[in-house]
Amino acid sequence: MIKELNLKSICIIAGDYSADEPGAHVINRFRQLYPNLRVFGIGGERMRNQGMRLLFHSNDTTFMGFFEILKHYSFIRQMFKKVVSVIKKTKPDAVILMDYPGFNLRLAKKLKRLKIPIFYYIAPQTWAWKEGRVKQIVKYIDHLFVIFPFEKNYFNQFHIPVTYVGNPLARSIVNKPFPFDPLKQLGLKKDLPIISFLPGSREQEIRRHLPVIFETIKILREKFPHWQFVISKSQNISQKIWEKYYTNSNSYLYESNINYLLAHSSAIAVASGTASLQSALHKKPMVIFYKTSPITYFIARLVTKIKYIGMINILDGNLLVTELIQNDFYATNLAHHIQKEVLTFNHQSIKKAKIKKAVDNLLVENSTEKMVVLMLQLISKYKNKQN
Repeated sequence: MIKELNLKSICIIAGDYSADEPGAHVINRFRQLYPNLRVFGIGGERMRNQGMRLLFHSNDTTFMGFFEILKHYSFIRQMFKKVVSVIKKTKPDAVILMDYPGFNLRLAKKLKRLKIPIFYYIAPQTWAWKEGRVKQIVKYIDHLFVIFPFEKNYFNQFHIPVTYVGNPLARSIVNKPFPFDPLKQLGLKKDLPIISFLPGSREQEIRRHLPVIFETIKILREKFPHWQFVISKSQNISQKIWEKYYTNSNSYLYESNINYLLAHSSAIAVASGTASLQSALHKKPMVIFYKTSPITYFIARLVTKIKYIGMINILDGNLLVTELIQNDFYATNLAHHIQKEVLTFNHQSIKKAKIKKAVDNLLVENSTEKMVVLMLQLISKYKNKQN
């Protein structure tokens, strides 16, 4: 703790559901040092539980794809105006932006003139697409905190102040115990294979992925009647939306902490996104899939610079894990690759070693503590310059 620093409030904008847990860790560390600190902004339930005042809940702010954003443009505009208004009125000691680049970079531009230090944790993936956003980062962000090792060198080439702080998911998963108890309570048997499906955390993902998953389970069940099939429901999906697309498919429905399920899975089929990295951190056989609207996919292929969409593949630079994207995502194909992974993974020593290496490189000891200390030092310097 910097004794001379009189910290009163901070604003955190974490509009994506996946930023909720790392955001909660940041708040927890700040409030250990400053118990009376006021924290406000956009976040999820974990951040609220750490005492954050939510201007908007991340359940209501996660939009993906051009048409989704266009459909909710009026709400996004209203949200933007309110956040700016509250920040101007409150004048926090710092603003911490987390992921959510379309919104957050526009916000950073608007806030720059207020002379408040602006940090970015979980940086925009400009190495994958929309590299033009780098110019905005250079202009409006005071310091970047990145979560993948290669990002430090990437952003350094643009002379952006950047610190690699490790991956928050890796810290919360690797080498941590996840007992079988929650699965036992669900009725699952430890001595039989468990095949897990993670369809995504957005309505459009559920709508496109669940029908294929149901058909895949039907195919595999006929061949392997002793296998246990589990579909995970993200906490980000409301029960009303879930019931629109979920039907009884002779599978178990899992709604608790996903790490317990992943830790005991014989194979995992997961929608591309944060959950695919989360699955890889458990070092289990897995298949990554994704399907979106044809026009969104077409646009994405035009603007994306990277070869793979799964982070474990991006980290290694090779196709370590099968990716079934768009027209390759259909039931017989998914069933084939799941079966292949279950039956061959334990014999793929090189693949397993590469996954372990990629995972180990994501670990940084006391990463949140180190990041918060650096933020406090930067806030202190910023305040001294203003005086």
